[in-house]
Amino acid sequence: MRPETLLEIEWKHLEVEGETCDRCAGTIATIRQVLEELRQEGQLNRVRVRVRETPLPPARIAESNQVLINGILIEEILSAGVAETSCPSCSSLTGESSCCRAVEHEGTVYEEIPALLIRHAIKKVLGKVN
Repeated sequence: MRPETLLEIEWKHLEVEGETCDRCAGTIATIRQVLEELRQEGQLNRVRVRVRETPLPPARIAESNQVLINGILIEEILSAGVAETSCPSCSSLTGESSCCRAVEHEGTVYEEIPALLIRHAIKKVLGKVN
């Protein structure tokens, strides 16, 4: 029997008084959805999954909406870039004009990290795709 693999997903997000921005909330919802789909497909057999949420103060907003899989940023796993876009939701939380982090992949900027990218990154880390 092969040993169990650990899959640790860390989601960093701005948090002010227990609230996070809309796009960050969308990302964690998508992470949970993808993990459930992968479980149902049997892709996570013999994989122990740990999801860690790391709340950030406004001073660390540049790190908000980061997803790390086994300590590696999703952009590194996917050879993607990082962009910043104006975020009305973060601005509302911080009380000042704020930008939020976005992922740029194959010419498209994603403010919420979509299921397709999260799924591909997880499968890549698990060695199930190139």
